[in-house]
Amino acid sequence: PKQLTFNEDRKASPLWSKDSQSLFFSSRDRARTYCHIIRLNIITTEQKILANCSIRVRANAEVALSHDGNTLAFTGKGKNTTIPGIYFLDLTLDNATPKRFSCNDNCKYQDRNFAFSPDGKSLAVTRRVEKLVENIFLVNIADKTSRQLTFGPSDIKGLIWHKDGDNIIYSSANSGGRKGYIVNIHSGDIT
Repeated sequence: PKQLTFNEDRKASPLWSKDSQSLFFSSRDRARTYCHIIRLNIITTEQKILANCSIRVRANAEVALSHDGNTLAFTGKGKNTTIPGIYFLDLTLDNATPKRFSCNDNCKYQDRNFAFSPDGKSLAVTRRVEKLVENIFLVNIADKTSRQLTFGPSDIKGLIWHKDGDNIIYSSANSGGRKGYIVNIHSGDIT
């Protein structure tokens, strides 16, 4: 093993860059005074802060990379926002500014976990209406229209697209237990 980070910050959601030369992750201090999205070169261990991800007290920022490796998505809370949401950062531009993807005004939900579809056209997003009421939505990245895939009380603990592009795999905590599920994006069937 080779240690890559050396400070006491809490790291979360690590993922590889498309070229496998870097890792992306969120990093926040234990006092919760800051949160950053970091790119770490695995050869030099040089770290670069790409964005701030100031979010609610108990949460770590989620991070995802588009299939083409050009867009980094993360959860955060901007200066002029009332609730945390998903931001997109264009990795093809130097010093790019994150753009908010999630609803910002008069939202009746909070976007939490997310994953890019293999074709790069959709985002699977968990939306929480209230504690333990969270469902998965399929969101068109181009126009932000959405379609609900799951219904009912749930506490979703992560999701990922199956490589076939037709199914989303997720886990849910219910009554103290956790179970894994697969939902088909076309039929809505859940296994």
